[in-house]
Amino acid sequence: MSNGTKGDGGKGNPNGVYLVIPYYPDDMGSRPLPSAYPFWSCQSIHLGGSPYAGQKLVPGQTVELAVEAINYGAQTASAVCIVFWANPTTSFTNASVNFIGTAPLTLAAHAVNITGPISWTIPEGTPEHICLLAEVTAPADPIQQPATYDAATDRHYAQQNVQVLTATPGQQIRIGFFMANPGVVKTKYWLEVTHLAASHQSLRHILPRSAVLIKTQQIHLKTPSHARSQVHKLDVELDRGESLEVELSALVPADAKPGSTIVLQALQYQHLRHQPVGGLGVVVHVI
Repeated sequence: MSNGTKGDGGKGNPNGVYLVIPYYPDDMGSRPLPSAYPFWSCQSIHLGGSPYAGQKLVPGQTVELAVEAINYGAQTASAVCIVFWANPTTSFTNASVNFIGTAPLTLAAHAVNITGPISWTIPEGTPEHICLLAEVTAPADPIQQPATYDAATDRHYAQQNVQVLTATPGQQIRIGFFMANPGVVKTKYWLEVTHLAASHQSLRHILPRSAVLIKTQQIHLKTPSHARSQVHKLDVELDRGESLEVELSALVPADAKPGSTIVLQALQYQHLRHQPVGGLGVVVHVI
């Protein structure tokens, strides 16, 4: 039997099955991830044979998806990978995820493997930027019920949840996304926008090697229920399953050099807790 659905400790299950969608080499399933590896950017989710890097998707186009997973248990696992898509959001609910497809996966002990291709014809009306969410499960190591869809805390999940934009120096950028309450009771959350160092190797599939961090001069968060925008941080209370539309705006510094990159992350926290329960990334290439 599995030793649980969470990846805390990352020690695996020597007597059974212990599934992980890895974020980095030798990822043993410990969650939360080390701070240098953002949980919204997992290279184990592939699009067209390469890690998905947030490129725009075209409705009507057919693409092939695949997922890597590893089993740190002693028994060979007959697992299933499931792929979903969602509108940009910092936290997922049953109402926000859209099923794409499944693929079987056989995982020997301490062996990484990748699924066969999952073909997906992108539906009309799909936004250019979406989140791809992957899940791995097996009878001997099932996902938690009800499903959490929580890549921040559960090793059975991973996501590629990044919006990639281009902007000119001095331009005001605006992006929209949702934050949601995946829990079963009304809960207070706070949303904070921070910078992430663009030089880290975990972002190499998104950023060119020459990328550097340039901080924005202004970052604002706004929701329909807030008459005025909030700077950097937003406090909200959400009912069970409720989602809230958020607009993030930022001013690219006028002295930003073409070829530089700004990396922001919007992280959602539960009130009085200091580990994020969700989040997404924003990459701005200055042109």
